[in-house]
Amino acid sequence: MKTIKIVTPQNVLIEHELASVVLRTVALFLDQIIIILFLVFVFILFEFFNMPGAIIDLMIYVLVIPVYFLYSLLFEAYNYGQTLGKRAIGIKVRRLDGNEVTFTEAVTRWLMRIPDVFISAGSLAAILIHSTERSQRLGDILAGTIVVKQVSNATVTLDGLLKINSSENYTPKYVDVLKLNEEDVVLIKQTIVRYNKYSNVAHKEAISLLAAKLAQTLNIELEKQNEIKFLKTLIKDYIVLTR
Repeated sequence: MKTIKIVTPQNVLIEHELASVVLRTVALFLDQIIIILFLVFVFILFEFFNMPGAIIDLMIYVLVIPVYFLYSLLFEAYNYGQTLGKRAIGIKVRRLDGNEVTFTEAVTRWLMRIPDVFISAGSLAAILIHSTERSQRLGDILAGTIVVKQVSNATVTLDGLLKINSSENYTPKYVDVLKLNEEDVVLIKQTIVRYNKYSNVAHKEAISLLAAKLAQTLNIELEKQNEIKFLKTLIKDYIVLTR
């Protein structure tokens, strides 16, 4: 299992597990099935509505061909680095600094699918993913991206942190915490864990920056002396509200 350590803008070290060749291949296979099913559905509609040949030709050029060729590009650029296949498998594309993929980086990865996947029948991508330190195919290397596994079963992990045994008598304090997503809450948890393990100036600063950023995002007045308590409350509220 290959992993990569990324320093977040809050100066917190986060470790991600890199996606293997197998996971990425399965995701690609699922994406191809999805595309094929979509194309079959479209052609069934053509047949059902008995469309004229000229209309069918037009639809092929403006709908079918763009979907087939631009599917992975558009999903990775505008769906947080995930095609439907990647989402089903639980992997996603990220930049090396941990941020979301930009359109330019998605284009680079998309263009390099030609040598990585099509010309070499996937062998070049498989060899590079298996042999490179960060499990990168050529498109990843040029774009400065990685493919990582998403955090699985994060709610259980968060429960373990706060030792929540029952939520029946608990009333969430910050309901706007629902504006956050699972990865945001896991980041909060990891920041606290790192601070408890390495209680130095850098991690204390990370706690302060993260608490201030979340308070601003959720429009909450933060008490400076209770930053850890505030972060733990956000985690607990998120768990309770999303169960």
